[in-house]
Amino acid sequence: VVTQATYAIGSAGSVTLDRAGGQLQIVSAVPSSGWTVAKAESEGPLAIKVTLRSSTTQVEFRGDTLVRLAAELPKGQYAWWSNRSDDSQAMLTRAVDLRGLTKATLTFETWYEIENDYDYAFITVSTDGGKSWDTLPGSLTTTDDPQGVNYGHGITGISGRPGAKLEDGHRGRWVSEQMDLSPYASQQILLRFWQITDQGFNAPGMLIDNIAIPELGFSDNVEEGAGDWQAEGFVRVDGTLSQQWDLRLVITGADGATRVVPLSADGSGRAVGQLAADEQAVLVVLGATLHTTEPANYSVSTN
Repeated sequence: VVTQATYAIGSAGSVTLDRAGGQLQIVSAVPSSGWTVAKAESEGPLAIKVTLRSSTTQVEFRGDTLVRLAAELPKGQYAWWSNRSDDSQAMLTRAVDLRGLTKATLTFETWYEIENDYDYAFITVSTDGGKSWDTLPGSLTTTDDPQGVNYGHGITGISGRPGAKLEDGHRGRWVSEQMDLSPYASQQILLRFWQITDQGFNAPGMLIDNIAIPELGFSDNVEEGAGDWQAEGFVRVDGTLSQQWDLRLVITGADGATRVVPLSADGSGRAVGQLAADEQAVLVVLGATLHTTEPANYSVSTN
């Protein structure tokens, strides 16, 4: 008595069934999984209903579309950012006329994470058109120079957390600084913010906001554009970047063969891949946004 029969199921594949003992069992099938089998209710005792539950599985990725440039956002909508790079100099310069003043004060707010003792930021003044520069002392600066790269009164480390180390997971916070410009009163000067980094590790850098010289009636919250600042390396930013994702779906078939399928996230951060019923896969996810190491969130689902 023949108890086995093979059935072609459209273009989906084929299935071989054994109905010995009045029971229906799948002996073999292509694809190898995803089938259901039962007696059809109205077709008589030998009629068989065979269906493939789903010929494909959808893998759906959803990720953030924006990521922070640094741990903190600007105080308003915009701030100046020093950029981050190895072996670099970033400069932000403007001319300031202190003639008619007998004293002057520079104030600003800043956030920074700068490689401690190796990279430094400086606030400097030139009275000879940029041929030479004086570094200004302040509450955030240090003259310590363990690596021979602090060119005067430098800012290094993590804002608001003296002595803390980036490698221990500490993050900066916004702080206020005040520096005396009175030695340069009655003169025309150049005022410059610098960040200088070495060739090794680089950190998120420095944000500067709400720059003011009260005695001059000057204030700049960076909201209205670059103004008279000359930026070389510094960038006016809103604190976020478009999050980029690098996605690879590594698929293993029933025969053990593996192939890699790139996926592209759309403008909403969504990407979709398809698997056949007899395939398995691993989704490799890489955050690929330049200039930041801040975390971005994503989720993966199947149906």
